[in-house]
Amino acid sequence: TQLAQLRTIEWDLSWLPKPVITDYLDNLSKFTVPIESGDWMVPELLKLHAPRYWAKQNSTVPKPSGEIEKFFEKSRQFSFEKVALLAYQMVYSPYSAGFDLNGYVSLSRDGKQHLKLKEKKSEGDNLWGWSNKGEVARLYTWNESQKKYTSIEKPMSYSPVFTFAGNQEVIISKIINDAKLAGFKKEEASKWLPPLFR
Repeated sequence: TQLAQLRTIEWDLSWLPKPVITDYLDNLSKFTVPIESGDWMVPELLKLHAPRYWAKQNSTVPKPSGEIEKFFEKSRQFSFEKVALLAYQMVYSPYSAGFDLNGYVSLSRDGKQHLKLKEKKSEGDNLWGWSNKGEVARLYTWNESQKKYTSIEKPMSYSPVFTFAGNQEVIISKIINDAKLAGFKKEEASKWLPPLFR
């Protein structure tokens, strides 16, 4: 458990959603069985630590799972490989699609900010850029009833604004479908979507 926490990046555990890795490490730390690396070669120890596996190998009546078996039975519900690929896709999909420059935020003499766009309404419903805190953020969203962009976070003056160049619905649909293959429900996967898709 301690090594996993120290080598999160080296072991690619950083690609796993936090609830998955936290649950895994918590369960791993609860082991009370004293085991050594060669125990699997000792029949009596194997029978003690993995009774269901032992019963299967010896064609006997299945027994209740041992502590180690219970841990792996729970861990097998999720494929770490599929979960890592899913997380990678969540990051790579919007990154590879990119953003289009659509205008900038001007500042008038009276100190008011004004949105200057190449097109009145872009393909996306949101405009992204830098907030007045210097952070990348969603700055404006399209208000269909008013037919204009509404500010949702104060932008940095004279900074550019961008629209997402990809097809958001298609990307989200693929991510959600892949999440099901990795063993997650739609509601769970939706919580992990990048801020761009929330």
